[in-house]
Amino acid sequence: MEDYLIFAAIGGLILLTLFVNSVAEAWEQKQREKRLKILAIKRGLDNISDLLERLQGCNIGEEIRELLLNEIIARIEMIQRIDRNFHGVEALIEEAGDVQEKNKTPPPPDNYTIKDEKDFNSKIRAIGLLIRQLNTGFWYSKVKPQKLNEYIKS
Repeated sequence: MEDYLIFAAIGGLILLTLFVNSVAEAWEQKQREKRLKILAIKRGLDNISDLLERLQGCNIGEEIRELLLNEIIARIEMIQRIDRNFHGVEALIEEAGDVQEKNKTPPPPDNYTIKDEKDFNSKIRAIGLLIRQLNTGFWYSKVKPQKLNEYIKS
């Protein structure tokens, strides 16, 4: 009889180990998915930040700059919603503040003039990237598709 109890105890321990292992794997998978989602959002955030930098010398509307800045803030908020303990949120908020400060004052009008072919090509690439960004249907900030189409056409 004692032998059966030992086998039952060992069997119970094996089942408990399998259960704990499956719970740990599920938690790890969820954490991995969160990290991947955050990295994708951060990659988009970096792209928008770089786009705003490239558009410094382009004469785009204030509404478009504001839209891009709002998108940066919305993406940071989304990262915070996904993972409140994300270790880079403070740096992202600081970076967004720097980008917002940089874009607060419009460049002087003489900055919009095209100096040479290289300058022309860089401005055309920046505007092309802006149009591509506006065409993506993946926005975290609340913006109507009709408004995006209006920005693209203008």
